[in-house]
Amino acid sequence: MSNLEVAKRAADLLESRDVKGLQVLLADDFRAKGGTLELAKQKALGYLQIFFTAFPDHSFGFTDFDEKSV
Repeated sequence: MSNLEVAKRAADLLESRDVKGLQVLLADDFRAKGGTLELAKQKALGYLQIFFTAFPDHSFGFTDFDEKSV
């Protein structure tokens, strides 16, 4: 799978709130990093599950995927 295909798949899984699909897609050593926070894969997936429950209508708004933007 190309980087672009992985990015599109991840975006689709996030938009559809598919935590199980993300678990399969993400590498075991995945780390979510931001500011001063770093979450291992399972903690990041747990956070997303809570986030999706708290904000069921949220959309990430992924719209533009092309070879030039990756």
